[in-house]
Amino acid sequence: LELLNFQFKSELLVDQVPEITTIPVDNSSTTIGIVIGIVIILIIVGALVYLLKKGDPTIERLPEDLKKHHRQYSTNPRPWVIHGDPNGPHAFLKKLRPGTSGLRRLLQLWDMMDGGGIEIEESYAVHNQGLLSIFANKHSNQTAQVLQNPDIFFSQNWKEKKDKRGLRNWTRSCYDKKVALFRWNSYLQVPIIPTIHGTNQDIAYDIIKTGFVALSKLDSGYYGKGIYFTTSAEYGLPYYATKASPTVIISLVITGNAYPVIEHPKLSKNSFMGSALVPGYHSHYVLARKDGYPFHAVVKEEESENVYDEIVIEQEASVLPFYLLKISRNNLGPLAFKLQKEQERLREEEMKRMESRKKLPKKSEIEQHDKVNISTSSDDDEELEKIKMRVDENAPLTTS
Repeated sequence: LELLNFQFKSELLVDQVPEITTIPVDNSSTTIGIVIGIVIILIIVGALVYLLKKGDPTIERLPEDLKKHHRQYSTNPRPWVIHGDPNGPHAFLKKLRPGTSGLRRLLQLWDMMDGGGIEIEESYAVHNQGLLSIFANKHSNQTAQVLQNPDIFFSQNWKEKKDKRGLRNWTRSCYDKKVALFRWNSYLQVPIIPTIHGTNQDIAYDIIKTGFVALSKLDSGYYGKGIYFTTSAEYGLPYYATKASPTVIISLVITGNAYPVIEHPKLSKNSFMGSALVPGYHSHYVLARKDGYPFHAVVKEEESENVYDEIVIEQEASVLPFYLLKISRNNLGPLAFKLQKEQERLREEEMKRMESRKKLPKKSEIEQHDKVNISTSSDDDEELEKIKMRVDENAPLTTS
């Protein structure tokens, strides 16, 4: 009876359990939801990648050729090796290997900078995010100044200076031609020029990490106080050929409005030796002979291969290290010796010129001589005329 009673109660409980109904699922709605979710995730990831790549907007305004190292490092940092303290000043270097487009671009630039006869042992692309941001910000600020008032930024008052020999105008025209060599300057408001700075390897490594900040305090220079560069690897030989580990840094320089300097550092009374840059200008540009002195006359176009330049920059923010080249010593000796001999010849000529100027009487003395010696003989007149001619031929070598 107990078993029957238990069975009866169990059947009653089963009868009281509600029937579970199955709700049909719409598979198409589920698929659409999944797809929408994936699309949203992809959009978010894409936006993050874009923002990371875009980074500093001032960097984005630079020409594509000049932010190539930044792009390469951002896309694939693996080939780039850190140099310096990861928690302090540092830069990234990528070795340029034979057959790569990076090395081809460098060698093309090296040829444009008179480096064809100078052998490169190793070459590296340089990326320093901190220096790049400072450089880009500097260029962006100067571009804004140009757009606001181009006449003030690109002051042409250098044309008001005396220039009987046409040297200042010639110097400025050579600068404009140099600027036009680099295609990015065709659409930039403020020009950027690749330059050479030769030194020893240890100093070069310091420069790519911290910039040229220390050097601006060291070089008072012939043509103004600042950091000195040239666009010629040949002209820069004396600065690295004798070093234990000769190294060249190719840097990008914002020259802004360049003042054409023609004043001789030792002969001109208006010499810029040790002086600050001309107010209203962002750099000094000088055309120099192999001995480092300025020209006394305009050089013909066919002789322009012997014309070199120096660029003086006051602010290290205007300079960005771009390549580091370790120079082979294989052929440096003969090249440096040849340059040294030519420099010695030119300097000897310059010394004779300076000595002759010291010995010559001043024009005021000749005029005084005319007043005192009214009744000179014909022989004296001839001699006096010769002296006058010598003075005219040796007039001040530079004018301002």
